[in-house]
Amino acid sequence: HPKPSMTFGRGKTFLDRFHADQFSEERQENLYYPFLSREEWQFAAFLERCSLSNQEIDELLALDLMKQLPLSFRNATQLRGRIELLPAGPQWHYITLTVDRFPTKKPIRLFYRDGIDCLEFLFGNPAFKGHMDFDPRRDVIPAGATLAGVVLSSDKTMLTNGSGNRVAHPLLMSLANIHLNVRMKSSQNSMLLAALLPCPEFLCAKPHRGVLESRVFHRCVDIVCRPLKMAASMGRMMVDPAGYSRFCFTPLVAYIVDNPEAQLIACVGGKNSALTTAMYKQFGDPFPHQARTAATTLNQIKSLAAEAPDPWDLPTYVRKAKEHRLNGVSNPFWRDWPLSDPSAFLTPEPLHQWHKMCWDHDINWCRQVVGSAELDFRYSVLQPRIGFRHFGDGISHLKQVTGREHRDIQRYLVGCIAGAAPGPFVTCIRVLADFRYLAQAPVITDDVISRLDNCLKVFHENKQCILELGARRGKGNKLISDWYIPKLELMQSVTRSIRLTAAPIQWTADVTEHSHIAFVKAPFRRSNRRDYDPQICCALDRAEKCHLFDLATSMCETVDGLSSDDDLDLEDDDEAEEGSDACWDTSQVVDNDLGARRPLPDYFALATSIKHRSRVFATSSTAFRLNYRSKHNFMTINDAAILFNVPDLQLALVEYIQRCGDTSTSAPVIGGRRGARAGKELPFDSIEIWYNVRVQTKSPYDPTCPTQPQNIQAQPPSTTWPHGRHDSVMVISDMTVPWPVHADIQLIFRPLAESTVAPYLAYAYRFDFLSQGPPAGHANGVHQFTPDPTTGLYILRKATRSDGSRMGGIIPLSQIRMPVQLIPRFGKVADSRMDAKNSLACCQDFYLNHYVDKDTF
Repeated sequence: HPKPSMTFGRGKTFLDRFHADQFSEERQENLYYPFLSREEWQFAAFLERCSLSNQEIDELLALDLMKQLPLSFRNATQLRGRIELLPAGPQWHYITLTVDRFPTKKPIRLFYRDGIDCLEFLFGNPAFKGHMDFDPRRDVIPAGATLAGVVLSSDKTMLTNGSGNRVAHPLLMSLANIHLNVRMKSSQNSMLLAALLPCPEFLCAKPHRGVLESRVFHRCVDIVCRPLKMAASMGRMMVDPAGYSRFCFTPLVAYIVDNPEAQLIACVGGKNSALTTAMYKQFGDPFPHQARTAATTLNQIKSLAAEAPDPWDLPTYVRKAKEHRLNGVSNPFWRDWPLSDPSAFLTPEPLHQWHKMCWDHDINWCRQVVGSAELDFRYSVLQPRIGFRHFGDGISHLKQVTGREHRDIQRYLVGCIAGAAPGPFVTCIRVLADFRYLAQAPVITDDVISRLDNCLKVFHENKQCILELGARRGKGNKLISDWYIPKLELMQSVTRSIRLTAAPIQWTADVTEHSHIAFVKAPFRRSNRRDYDPQICCALDRAEKCHLFDLATSMCETVDGLSSDDDLDLEDDDEAEEGSDACWDTSQVVDNDLGARRPLPDYFALATSIKHRSRVFATSSTAFRLNYRSKHNFMTINDAAILFNVPDLQLALVEYIQRCGDTSTSAPVIGGRRGARAGKELPFDSIEIWYNVRVQTKSPYDPTCPTQPQNIQAQPPSTTWPHGRHDSVMVISDMTVPWPVHADIQLIFRPLAESTVAPYLAYAYRFDFLSQGPPAGHANGVHQFTPDPTTGLYILRKATRSDGSRMGGIIPLSQIRMPVQLIPRFGKVADSRMDAKNSLACCQDFYLNHYVDKDTF
């Protein structure tokens, strides 16, 4: 936008509204009123958040021990009565709807909150201070205005398991201005339940029930979002988390749904794309079809109205709607929502459209071509890694697979089918995997967009082999010879959506699926399961009051603490007003949300803050943490060589020390010609040994953010692991060399003597790149390796000496860049003697699997 967002004075902040509550005078003496003290409030909040029923709470409070406590409530009714006195968020409403001439089994009731109230609540939530963007990205709103993008999500969800037929249809709302890394965490409360949409049961002909249900859906969403449409048209003043007023416009920028609900929203009939003008026979086309814009659909509805003037004459209207490829909805909720178009706000949804598609199609194709037994065996013999799912029994037996399992299976799919499936088939699976991994990046450049388009191009060039192999089958194992796959057609619209709404990963349904549990399923389980919609709303209202009261009291305590600090002087700060949120730091507030949290450790910060704790250290790219207590705090070199089956350990140490002391040689390397003598003495004869080390890297998209720590194992042979348990790593000993070394860590140790060697060392066996295809030539005198053209994976081979022994050596532990995952190069048929404990030891060649982590893909 040519001009950034502007502020227009100050407005009422979250704390201002809290201090304007009806009990504000009482809270001047007792901040936790209507509770007697902070301790009583903590106990009351715990009782409200736990899963105890009212009867169980009554029994707890009736205990003699509880009676001795000076509590202001003695039963569950009194407890909840006091919670109802706390300041509330957006208020709940309900309305009863009727559909003339079409009765229902039960009244159609909509429980909802005003859409603009929900958005203002999110826009001004102090928890998001410093985590929001305000500058608009379009030039269709006035200069200085702020784009407050609305994000919606809806999906029917079962409330009972196996029986009961209890269904809810929640409508969730979020704010696109909230940073991606915050909005994608369900613990950050960036989603609000805006409505419980009704699920009516009409007493009419079965073919017409779906049309009536679709119309009720659009009518309900229209009621909830009507104020948002007005704000999108005329603008509205809203107060941001820092307390400044901004002139905001509220278009619908994203609606997170799966494909059936997307068709419902786009008002198209079945077997049609919700995003383009393609019908089911065109889903396999190798090019994107014209976008189905709002104007296109509204013109079709207008033409339909001319042919069938009465939309309630369902037999005629529905018949004509099918001819126009519509679903029979005459008034879409988005028809008068400015700056909002279904072809733009129906964004790609990774959970259902990509990961579920891989399970439903890619995996089944692989099972048909490779064979279920062979594929299961290959998955089962992969070496387990701590923190990663291991499929010890394969994948064919899995039932009720979740999105987490979908992702875990995809990590190894390409490497596991390589060799057993024809090259064009592997290429198809590989480019689809590349597409999913590339599209999940939080930052997508023009180069990535080009690569995404190329992935689809290569797939369509090779997809015929899937049909020729008979891999595409339906129910009853019936052969399918077409490409009528809706999610395949949706892939053609991904790059267009990226240009409109940025990275698709922010629109994944993972957060909304988790919100269904917190907002609907958990309150339902605490209800009497009869007329449960109002009970869910009441439970959510109480939970929200508890959360807001926690937030407000924590902020007040923080502000009071700052005010009492003699070193703090706010008199000259024009922006820091008394009681305002502007002088509040969110990191200082204790957040008491539902469920325990495990914060992500930052080893980089720990390495700089702990000066005298050498077990934590870091390089510019990687941080390391060793256990404070080693596994063997004193062991001779000879004993270690025997325990870990490393016969040349002493010789490797001698050569390492020689290299460290020789300034004319390069940095320490793994292997190479031995220049040391076996009889030469070392300046130490004992070492301290660890069996593992945790390493942490930085995000490739944000160097200030550390990634999840990973565990590198280096355990000696045992009865459980006859060859030892060793993880593979990438080693960078010389930053000027473009190709890193990959190695198998055998031993992690530290010499117990004064010496010139690095404090922590590792003994590792080296892998060499095995170049595939035509030579890639040389660059700056360094040989360039090429990956396998079919799998796109580099191939590594165990480096050996002339006598056949593995080539190993000593490296500083700090030269490890990150762990890597190797998949054995199985060939046509995997060796039946392999298992998960010996696959790394038995094979010679491996695929370097870059699909193991989407962040480093």
